[in-house]
Amino acid sequence: MARQWGRRRFRRGYNSIASLGGLQTVMESLVQKNRTPEYWEAHPDRLQALTLDDVNEIAVRLLDVERMVWTIAGDLSKIEPQLTGLDLGERQVLAPDGEQLYG
Repeated sequence: MARQWGRRRFRRGYNSIASLGGLQTVMESLVQKNRTPEYWEAHPDRLQALTLDDVNEIAVRLLDVERMVWTIAGDLSKIEPQLTGLDLGERQVLAPDGEQLYG
């Protein structure tokens, strides 16, 4: 039962107030945006009601793909074949210490 309740709690979005820092962030948001606690309670339902078309419409409006930066981390010898042909733009390869290797 406790495990099931925990999943439901996570799915509904309450996990963000599981710490004092999370609670503070939620309270600040409510005050700054002049929202009631009921707004926060209904927020997971609003998110769940979003359709793929809604998300795509917002993404087109807010994201400028010409200005996006992709950060991909991993073992280059293993991931490079998967990246070939993805057309992610200009590529820079950095060593773990941040030194540019090539790009």
